[in-house]
Amino acid sequence: MGCTRLCLLGCFLALLLPLIVLGKQCHKVKLTVPPVIYSGYLVGKVNLKSCMHLNDVISGTDNPDFVVEHVDSHYAIYATKRITIPDHPLSFGIILKDEVSSSEKIIFCEAYK
Repeated sequence: MGCTRLCLLGCFLALLLPLIVLGKQCHKVKLTVPPVIYSGYLVGKVNLKSCMHLNDVISGTDNPDFVVEHVDSHYAIYATKRITIPDHPLSFGIILKDEVSSSEKIIFCEAYK
């Protein structure tokens, strides 16, 4: 009996691990950029497929200095104006919205120089 419980726990954790890893991929995106970026600069490309559900759409960002556009199989993040990156990471979020329930989730992004 003890081995069965231990085996079941091991199997459960093995099944849970990929979900935890996928969740971490969607939790934070780190981008390396030059100290100064200009309007229209491609800040980075992200693959949000594992973060999005069937009814999710990109609603935008929580910072008007950045915009997200769908390009082929990924999403591109562009600067909307000239930005000087501070010594600490510049944070913003990509907003995913469920069209059916209207719920939102945010993918946190950090731009480093």
